[in-house]
Amino acid sequence: MNNIILIISITLFPFLLSAQCDTAIIYANTISNAVCFDTTFSKVRNCYSNNFPDHDDSYTSSFTVTASDEEYSMCLYPDTASTFTPLYEEEETPAGCNYTYQFGVGTNGIGYTPNSNEYFDIVDPGTGTETGEVNIEWHREARYMFNVNFGNNGGHINSFGSYHYHDVPVDYFTDSLEITIAGHSSIVGYAADGFPIYYKFVFTDANDTSSAVMALSSGYTLISGTRPGDGYTAPDGSYSGLYYEDYEYTTTTLDSCNGRWGKTPDFPDGTYYYVLTDNYPYIPRCFKGTVLDNTFRSLSNCPASTASTDCSDGPIEGCTDPFSCNYNAAAVIDDGSCDFNYSYDTLTITSCGSYEGPSGTFYSIGGTFSDTVVGGSCDTVYNIDLTVYENSTATRNGIDPTSSGGSDGKITFSSLSGTPPFQFSIDSSLTYSNPIPRTFSGLSEGSYWTVIKDGNGCEVFEEITLGAILPVELVSFKAISHERKIELKWVTASEINSSHFEIEKSSDGVNFEFLEKVSSSHNSQNQQTYHFYDFDLFNEYQYYRLQMIDLDGKFEYSNITAVNVKALLQEFEITLFPNPTSDDLTIRNGKGNAILYNHLGKKIKTIDILSSDFQINISELPTGKYFIQFINDQGTNRIKSFVKIKK
Repeated sequence: MNNIILIISITLFPFLLSAQCDTAIIYANTISNAVCFDTTFSKVRNCYSNNFPDHDDSYTSSFTVTASDEEYSMCLYPDTASTFTPLYEEEETPAGCNYTYQFGVGTNGIGYTPNSNEYFDIVDPGTGTETGEVNIEWHREARYMFNVNFGNNGGHINSFGSYHYHDVPVDYFTDSLEITIAGHSSIVGYAADGFPIYYKFVFTDANDTSSAVMALSSGYTLISGTRPGDGYTAPDGSYSGLYYEDYEYTTTTLDSCNGRWGKTPDFPDGTYYYVLTDNYPYIPRCFKGTVLDNTFRSLSNCPASTASTDCSDGPIEGCTDPFSCNYNAAAVIDDGSCDFNYSYDTLTITSCGSYEGPSGTFYSIGGTFSDTVVGGSCDTVYNIDLTVYENSTATRNGIDPTSSGGSDGKITFSSLSGTPPFQFSIDSSLTYSNPIPRTFSGLSEGSYWTVIKDGNGCEVFEEITLGAILPVELVSFKAISHERKIELKWVTASEINSSHFEIEKSSDGVNFEFLEKVSSSHNSQNQQTYHFYDFDLFNEYQYYRLQMIDLDGKFEYSNITAVNVKALLQEFEITLFPNPTSDDLTIRNGKGNAILYNHLGKKIKTIDILSSDFQINISELPTGKYFIQFINDQGTNRIKSFVKIKK
């Protein structure tokens, strides 16, 4: 059966819900969003879009959004490769065809394009001028370069009028698509390799669709120190975030492509999927899939689509057992090839995964093991699933009497078998009886010995470690420049014993200074939105971070967000002309209060500037140099000088 997803933002064409996308109607619409996905061609998912956004965006641009005819092809049954494919290719492809990939396309038909197509410009060391050549091993970050042009949805318009995402459209996801931590994210697009894309809210346990939803972050951080370049053939100076290569990846829940394998509401049997996060790289910079179609390149002279021949004809076959050594996350049909070549002893399982436990316990990959059991003639063996993934720590999912804890100050006792009634003990001091499951809250950070006793007197011992309770669960923190100010906006999903926020500001992304204190909601399980406006524009790039402080004085930092205010500084630079002058002086962009001083610093008069181009007559002033101090509504000071000459 053909699967079709159709989105059309106007109501003129209700008959577009057909067995196949009608591209003529989609491309004829030049005033609102029109997009259609279809899988009519069995193994290929096609997207036809007029590339017109279906939401507002407060971007700053001299260009106007223009509809365009876009077509993307990707595999309907993508397969995972043994190595990642970078978004940026190491060698150039044919002239005229972009040698980087667009990462993917949103369900609204707008492209996810994190790259800028700009690189380090090679400089002649003799003349100090650019040679016209570039070093394509250093890729400039669009989010760093164009942030001043971004709006509330991370959009950018190029000189052709093409709208695309350089950043995550957070407001669109949370407001229009209603994606929150209350539930798993819906699909927000498809990558060029065909795997689905989600926003950051996914299941805590990748294999359990009934587990809680959490907000994921990437494993990328800014490298410390200075770049190795000479400043002529490669960049030097501190790692600032200007280049993709300024960041390094460390192991986390998401791999280096911001993806992982797991079950989702759309793929209950599991799939590899990508996650858009609120920290770098925001939009992934590499691919896990095997097939990348040329329709995700850009510019002219690109090769034609080969998806119809490159993509698999049906669901991928392979080993579907996650406990095996040759597990294929993309496989839907098990072909019997699973390899369980492992070794084990009473303490540690090695090879495909590892798990260390207390002496005397027995482990079996993919099976069960028993905790230490004491008391009476206990015949009951308390079986607990052991889930082991390659390069990760084993997790224990209780199906019989067990206890579990995390970083939320809670310990939960649960059981699906065993002989009731049960008794539970924490550190031999707190003892409770049925019912089961039972959760105990408000516990401090630390280790606890838990005991579960069933009706036969059998006891199961386990040590549970609780992490620190985070005072604030931050959804997003963004800086947006517009008009004469920078808007800082952050959203929290929950707050527990939160005291306040402190905004910190930096001119280099390394050395931060206190800017402002903002009160928090203290305790809240509802989403809260905060705003702060910074009117002091002093540097081309300004960096911000948020310190979240709880009532005990503990704190955490948000990610660092940067904004380019060069255009704002130029646009709202106060100018005086003509200068020198003998009669009239025009003040541009000085609206507000101003004070006129002579060259000795003596106050002459106060000026109330009422418009952006305001004219004053200075013909009665003696010749000489004068100064005007400008004070706007936010208290920001600027001083400009002019010279009065004779007629």
